Amino acid sequence: MEVVTTTRITTDRKWQLISIQMFRMVMFETGQAGFIWWAYFEP
Repeated sequence: MEVVTTTRITTDRKWQLISIQMFRMVMFETGQAGFIWWAYFEP
């Protein structure tokens, strides 16, 4: 259980970093629409 939990946390952190990078890219590409995308996928 501990190993699975640690893996899950690591995966969540990885996806969080990816989400931040995607957020920055989308904001740069589409401006306001990027914020809507971010708010939808990151409640």
